[in-house]
Amino acid sequence: MAQARFVSNVPQLIRRIDRQIMQNHKAVGIAVQRQIKRNIRPGGIAGFKKTHGGSGLLGSIGYLVYRRDTETTTRVGSGVKNRAVPYAAIHETGGWIYAKSGGALAIPIHKDAKKAKSPLAFGADLTYIERGGKPPLLIRLVSGGRKRARSDIMYVLQQSVFLPRRSYLRPAIAQQFREIKKLLARGPRSMRQAVVA
Repeated sequence: MAQARFVSNVPQLIRRIDRQIMQNHKAVGIAVQRQIKRNIRPGGIAGFKKTHGGSGLLGSIGYLVYRRDTETTTRVGSGVKNRAVPYAAIHETGGWIYAKSGGALAIPIHKDAKKAKSPLAFGADLTYIERGGKPPLLIRLVSGGRKRARSDIMYVLQQSVFLPRRSYLRPAIAQQFREIKKLLARGPRSMRQAVVA
């Protein structure tokens, strides 16, 4: 008598499915993370003119896959796995930044000011210049003798500034949408083999 026998090892099959789901989510995280970094780099669609490599926004992009009960989640973005960058969200959405408690935002103008972390890096070398009806300045007096003495405008002090939207996260998801769907739809090989065998 000819017979067919079908045996399922359910716990083993569930472990394989779980492993494959985690691998699929990890592949999604990697794909979206790479696309975000391409978008942020100079020439990318976000429109950044320069990036600061491992520091700054580019270095803060990461992904994390985790499971809670029966739900597997992939998070991708700034501060997910690496150090968060406080200005990541304002670049994604655009908007106004306001000075804290009556202070001012020091907008760097001079190349030396752009390299420094803040005006405090210059110590007492900066001079405050009030300009009627215009934002005040912080200047650096550069000595070069009586006839060659000059001043460099280092910072403009503003109460608020508007940062235009430089979206990098949402376009990355849109650019990788087909790949995300394909990766998340992938089932475990062992399950496909069990159905065929």
